[in-house]
Amino acid sequence: MAVITKGKWECLDMDMCLVFNRLLIFLLVIATIFSLVSFGGY
Repeated sequence: MAVITKGKWECLDMDMCLVFNRLLIFLLVIATIFSLVSFGGY
């Protein structure tokens, strides 16, 4: 799938890497929104 070497992504399978990157970004966005909402007290 993907291997991390020297802090850089080495993609063994480009399609899986694109899906993984999108999923990672999506999770980061969700976590950011969740933390803002919980700490904001909305």
